[in-house]
Amino acid sequence: MNSLKFDAIKHNKAKISAVLRAIVAVYLGYLGIKLLTNKETTMDMATAWTFGALFLLAALIIAGYSIYRFYNDYTSAHIRKKSFDDDDEEFTRK
Repeated sequence: MNSLKFDAIKHNKAKISAVLRAIVAVYLGYLGIKLLTNKETTMDMATAWTFGALFLLAALIIAGYSIYRFYNDYTSAHIRKKSFDDDDEEFTRK
């Protein structure tokens, strides 16, 4: 049986953190697109495009960081087989 075992707390924390970071990235992307496509603004168009591009860039950076952190947190939640073997050896010695 080759099923993966996880530390439940680390596993849930990785998923919750990834979802929260994804929400922030999507919202910043939404704000960036709204700034880029809004024609009826009192802001200068060059300024709106600049801030829109900055918001989109921030959204991409946060999305990339979110994927990176999720992968690291998810893999650190794995319980290694060796740790099970060490526990078994302790019990057999007693």
